Amino acid sequence: MVDFSVSSPALQMEPVRQTDLPPMRRAGRGPSYDYFSYPSGPREFAARNQAMGAAASLFRMFSEKANEMSLTHWLQRWLRNNEANIIREMDTNHHSVFVAQFNYSVTDGETRAYMARGAYLLGTVASRAEIGKILTPEVLYGPGMHETLPNGTLFQMAYLVGGRKQVLGSAGKAGAASSRVG
Repeated sequence: MVDFSVSSPALQMEPVRQTDLPPMRRAGRGPSYDYFSYPSGPREFAARNQAMGAAASLFRMFSEKANEMSLTHWLQRWLRNNEANIIREMDTNHHSVFVAQFNYSVTDGETRAYMARGAYLLGTVASRAEIGKILTPEVLYGPGMHETLPNGTLFQMAYLVGGRKQVLGSAGKAGAASSRVG
């Protein structure tokens, strides 16, 4: 999984927790998809395929991990390049927390490839408890228009919350940086 917890010299950012979001109305119990996990064919056939595919699977796993790390690096570069704009926006509104949206695509092939599509500053709020003003249910769960990507590529969105790095110390002296956001 992509590591969205990135930081720059003055800011840090992490994924939005489910407890920070407004609750989603549930429609009830859906259909069972257990049949997708059933093995296809006799057990011996599945065992042979598993043994033969182990090396290819290991190579694919390392390729996907390297690609995920490149996506994390891309997000970290975006935060570093936009640090001045984000700080200016927070200072203008006298806020301490910002909310961003990171768009990326995942190809649906033998080896998943992650491609960064863009990151956007959605807005700033006074505290982490108020991010529901920006991430409303309409934004999170409502209809949206997204581009259609070829070859079974999935378009993903991650919502991130961030703030300034806190420097805490005793008696007003600079100390170790805190890992709190918001």
